Amino acid sequence: MHYIIGKIVSIQGETFIIESKMEIGYQLNYFQIKGVSSPLSATGITKVFFSKVSSEFETSYYGFLNSDSQKLFNELIKIKTVGIQTAKLLMKNFSYFEFLEIIKNNDFDQLQGLKSIGAFTSKIIIQDLQKVFFKVTYNSKQLNVIESLQKLGYNQQIIYQAIKETNQNLKLDEMFQRVLETVVENEHSVI
Repeated sequence: MHYIIGKIVSIQGETFIIESKMEIGYQLNYFQIKGVSSPLSATGITKVFFSKVSSEFETSYYGFLNSDSQKLFNELIKIKTVGIQTAKLLMKNFSYFEFLEIIKNNDFDQLQGLKSIGAFTSKIIIQDLQKVFFKVTYNSKQLNVIESLQKLGYNQQIIYQAIKETNQNLKLDEMFQRVLETVVENEHSVI
């Protein structure tokens, strides 16, 4: 199943019950998502998209009023360093479209501005979600250059932008040199 059409008949804390036309009630968890109305405001017959989250200890179901929120939540919790709490934190602070802009623009600083999201987690989130939402992938040479420049302390966002602008078919040393030149040039223009 992907969604339920029914009427929200009960709300308690961060859960609600939606009753289908077949008079079956489904209890779903919810949380406030930036830019999306709450299930609490739904009146009448409503379509609720849901996601199943299982761990070795419990199985939970989360309800969403649109498929974009559901897809983003599902993709976030697939990421190794992101759990339910981190996914909720991200979705409470950024609307779906704000989040896509952050991913598209490699805006690590926006993610790291949130409590409990560090450099490593923001890097993994952006890399993984760029593949899903923008079909962006990096070859081994590009990843090698990115990692090397990060170890040297250069700004991640500028590195990724420079990688995008550089021919991916160059030899590793040529790619490194071109990306480094672009990064240094862009870092000086930011200062």
